[in-house]
Amino acid sequence: MSLGSTPVMSLTSGSLILQMRQLTILQVLCTMSLGILLATRIAYSLKHLPPEVRFGEVEMLCRPRWATPGMGQRLLKISASPATLKLLNLNYINDETFFNFSCYESATAESPSPESSTSNNFSAQAFLQTTSSSNNVSFTHLINSSDNPLEFVGTLYDGAGNRLGSESQSLHTGTIAPQGRLILSSDELEVLFGIDPWSGPAVMEVRSSSDFRIMTRLTSPSGLISNTNCVTTTQVDNVVGFDSSDVTYIRFINTADEAINNITGTLHDESGNIIGDADSVLVETLAPRSQVWRSRDALSTAVGDTWNGTAT
Repeated sequence: MSLGSTPVMSLTSGSLILQMRQLTILQVLCTMSLGILLATRIAYSLKHLPPEVRFGEVEMLCRPRWATPGMGQRLLKISASPATLKLLNLNYINDETFFNFSCYESATAESPSPESSTSNNFSAQAFLQTTSSSNNVSFTHLINSSDNPLEFVGTLYDGAGNRLGSESQSLHTGTIAPQGRLILSSDELEVLFGIDPWSGPAVMEVRSSSDFRIMTRLTSPSGLISNTNCVTTTQVDNVVGFDSSDVTYIRFINTADEAINNITGTLHDESGNIIGDADSVLVETLAPRSQVWRSRDALSTAVGDTWNGTAT
């Protein structure tokens, strides 16, 4: 392996696939959860590499530090990433199945809340924070994607939209380094907010003074770990039908301080045909900061029909 201007590495196997086309130089930073650089920048030419390069073996470059016991999750940052580059982060869990961790909630700049520091105008949500009494265990990762140390504050809301504990509660001591992360369990949140275990999943709004991301790793009783902080806005594309033993659940989440009334939707089958009635009312009223589930059966009742296959 050489780090000169000629091709220097052939990386095979692993779960992070980088689609690389029409690129000449890519720089990779390996970073650990505390934001300390694990390796220097690695520049290499891609002109002789195939279009798809599997990057699981990037750990070979950082193995001495990654192998340190108890160091937690790692972060792979692509320097000067071109617009045509896409990343797919699949984790192979329990020698059984793949889960997608490419999706996260990214903070957006907005007006700060009156209760928080005037500098905390970046906010994002953890959309499915289970209680400590649940069989499904949530670990929410707050990742500092900015170039400066950050402090995080949070506000927790139950399913009905009621605030749990204090508003803009500090979530840690000190600061979180750039590219570092804060990992919070429900047990820790209950201590921080001074509350008992709540009922059902909660939403936590997090604020800080610059860019950050939120990812939630949910461990099920079977040991499978999935990403539950991946949300969409206008369309859901995997509503399984009645010929499947799987059941779809859609969570409608109001992130605003005003109620949302008469949420309507239309189901389409695999041929694009409308299932049942178009523009059916799915949720009559969604109170401020509240969240409700709608199962496949509830959706079927709302539109007045059933279906097989996968609907949108």
